[in-house]
Amino acid sequence: MNKFFGVSILLLLALIAVVGAFLYGVKVGAERGDAFFFIRSQSDKLRSLNSPSEDGLAKDRVHLVGDSLIARGDWRGLKNASRVVVNFGRGGITTGMLENQWEPVYADCQDLVLWIGTNDLMQSLPVPSVLEAVGRLLDKAAAAHGQVFVMALPHYSKSAAWAAPVAQHFNDSLRELVTERGAVFVATNQVLGVESTMQPQFSLDGVHLTMEAYAILTRHLRELMEENEPEKPR
Repeated sequence: MNKFFGVSILLLLALIAVVGAFLYGVKVGAERGDAFFFIRSQSDKLRSLNSPSEDGLAKDRVHLVGDSLIARGDWRGLKNASRVVVNFGRGGITTGMLENQWEPVYADCQDLVLWIGTNDLMQSLPVPSVLEAVGRLLDKAAAAHGQVFVMALPHYSKSAAWAAPVAQHFNDSLRELVTERGAVFVATNQVLGVESTMQPQFSLDGVHLTMEAYAILTRHLRELMEENEPEKPR
């Protein structure tokens, strides 16, 4: 009887976890106007990792790696006939956490997009140490078959008294680091036309971005990828 009761409790907890994950996915997707985007994207992630194109050849893959700014994004605009997009974003992670949890599959792609650092700055971690961690991430990302794109941090409207100056200092140093490593720096704020703090139409809560902001960034990234696409052997 006690054994049966224990198994029942475990099954109930498992069910609660599944329902909780489902509801979280709906909530995240609803912020984009697509209630099932998050859940569908997870299915797309698993399917696309082993998905050949219709002619039997492996598709070019774009892997997006980073924190919630990546995880919450609708990046479907990066897809084309020969390209699949896999979102490896995870909310709440820092550069150090990503460095320790880095998986080789992240860089097994045609192009890699890295967007990380927000949680570091919000935890008041020293900018130099954060940049050192980014440098080590770029070393890991160098295994990508194509180009690596590094996104600048947005000018947050939440806690703007500290966020804007710190983010700007971080971005200036990040640009130098990325250029030195031969990666492509994506000037997020310039692309969005943001000069000091994020406009309301681009920000959900002062940190995370809206669908409109992601649409603009996705178009810009796609153009950059096409400009930097390596020549394929004939």
